[in-house]
Amino acid sequence: MPRLEIALEDGFDGEPVVVAIDGEVVLDEPAVRTRQQIGLAASIVVDAPRRCRVEARIGASGSVAGLDVDVTRTPHVWISHGPGGLTATAGAAAHRYA
Repeated sequence: MPRLEIALEDGFDGEPVVVAIDGEVVLDEPAVRTRQQIGLAASIVVDAPRRCRVEARIGASGSVAGLDVDVTRTPHVWISHGPGGLTATAGAAAHRYA
């Protein structure tokens, strides 16, 4: 199975966050907080099917973001929390955090 990196980036301020791949929970954190110095709250690397659905949910607000990913083409997913809720994007190149 290919490897998928999922990074929770900007805007998290102590909220509970759940991330799932094809409905299977891969991250369940009670209090995610962005480190402002580097713009990163948490990251994980998991084995994932070549094509999968990645979804993130904030427990308190119910905000959800999801996207379908071809892990062989876009093995990195970035999730941010802003005024409009969660956003998720995928890409081929890894982000570098200070």
